[in-house]
Amino acid sequence: MFLKTLQKIIFLVLFFTSTCFSSSADVIYLNNGNKMEGIILEDKPEEIIIQLNIGTVVFSYNQIEKVEKWSEDENQCLKKGWLSKKEKLKKEIEEIKNTQPAKTQITEKSEKIQEEKVKKKEEYVIEPVVTPPLRRKKVSSKHTRYKNLLSKTTLMKLKKDPDQTYYIYLPKKYSPSKEWPLFIGIHGLGADGKQSIDLWREFADGEGFILVCPNFGDGYALLRNNADKRMKDIIKEVGKNFKIDKEKILMAGFSGGAQFLSRFVFRHRNIVRAVSIISGRWFDLSVIRKSAKTKFLITVGENDTERIGDSREFAKRLKDKGCKVKFKICPGAGHWVCDEAKKLTMDLFRQIKL
Repeated sequence: MFLKTLQKIIFLVLFFTSTCFSSSADVIYLNNGNKMEGIILEDKPEEIIIQLNIGTVVFSYNQIEKVEKWSEDENQCLKKGWLSKKEKLKKEIEEIKNTQPAKTQITEKSEKIQEEKVKKKEEYVIEPVVTPPLRRKKVSSKHTRYKNLLSKTTLMKLKKDPDQTYYIYLPKKYSPSKEWPLFIGIHGLGADGKQSIDLWREFADGEGFILVCPNFGDGYALLRNNADKRMKDIIKEVGKNFKIDKEKILMAGFSGGAQFLSRFVFRHRNIVRAVSIISGRWFDLSVIRKSAKTKFLITVGENDTERIGDSREFAKRLKDKGCKVKFKICPGAGHWVCDEAKKLTMDLFRQIKL
């Protein structure tokens, strides 16, 4: 009888104190539908360590759907609630001891076991679900930004200009624990970012870079309609949402994309470390400036006769201005991105990674 009375008191104390304080906790929502409320001690790239009223628990991000974080003051309130639980339990146990008659040896042994469980925080209690007040905003974990994007091609809208879209591909090993090189592919005239994403995606996982391919409209090759400004905004947005190494940005453009890059790189200097110009034409030679930071690769197909002369002249002017440039005519290739052009582009990229 005494043991049953004690158990009822323990349950009531835990029930009311958890009701008062659970709404002030950090909350982890698990993929299985359960949730854990406590205080997040460490938020690591691969796991979260959270302190619960039963002890410390570790969850990997494979188990987590989302995370809500509350303020430090609210978490301090939760800690006080846990201490209050413990103190009330002790007080109630002492009162019962003082009011109950002498116990048998078996009853004393049972009570001792029960007190040890409370002391070691091994008593699991199912707390009632408490809906947080509306004034509190749910804060998603920083890791959920990329969780569903890994090893996938995703179409994004530029926040500053929703009419401007771009494709992004995160390599399967992406983690925000380090900075990643950024590879930007610019499509040819009459095409869109899907052309570039299909060209370069196969290298993203093996070489280890984030791939971004914008969708540009008419006039982009000549930087019309603020195409260069929107390109800068895309780079800025990607850098805000993901960990990129701003010293390792490589851009590759085919045909109209090559024209775009030949202008962009000099209008916005010191952004790009390396540029791959593939099958370009009608370059603006007047914009060329010396650039010690940027390396240039210029490739053109042997059978792309209309562009060989322009490409060779552009390479010569770059060299005359003191730029680092490599020029290559690809045997047997026409007006397309041949395998040799892709290989040389990746070779240039590896130089930048070192």
